[in-house]
Amino acid sequence: FSTNEGETWKEFQFSEQEVYVYQLLTEPGEKSTIFTIFGSYADQKHSWLIVQ
Repeated sequence: FSTNEGETWKEFQFSEQEVYVYQLLTEPGEKSTIFTIFGSYADQKHSWLIVQ
C-alpha cells in the first residue's frame, strides 16, 4: 500500500492465504483510508472473497 500517492510502497498481509485481487474500490468523494478488495483465494478462483 502507499500513503503518498505511490512514491513509496509498504507491504501489508491481510490474509494467511495467497489472494488474487481483481478490483479495489473506494467510495467517490471519500477522504478516508477505507476501501474494498474484490478477489479470490488462489486455490479457489471461482469463489469470491471481499475484504473491507
